[in-house]
Amino acid sequence: MSAAAGAKDRLIAVTALGLAGDALGAVADTAAREAARMRVKLLFIVDGFDFAPLRVRDAWFEQVIDTPRRRWSHPGYDWAGYRERQFELIGRKWGPFTVIAFGVAPPPGCVSALKRGAGQPVLRKG
Repeated sequence: MSAAAGAKDRLIAVTALGLAGDALGAVADTAAREAARMRVKLLFIVDGFDFAPLRVRDAWFEQVIDTPRRRWSHPGYDWAGYRERQFELIGRKWGPFTVIAFGVAPPPGCVSALKRGAGQPVLRKG
């Protein structure tokens, strides 16, 4: 059984967008203390390339694209839509029961996509 399959009941997705190095490590430590208290597992969602702070803590993580950087380097593509699809696939794979954000907050469409992928109700305004 994969880690993803065994963790779906008590997993929190932790977005840590825009974080790297010591800042990412500090977030991982803070979240891990709370997770231990709550008896839940964590899945970090990052958009950078510095995985060392997560690897040394044996943390689960997924990488999504850095939308602003992609828009700059490859204009004309729907990078926001691409990133939302990434979040939806992560939700489908891991099935977190909630999401918390550190660093740059993910756009609401990404959070909705993550919840939709996890089979959670998505509240819509209007």
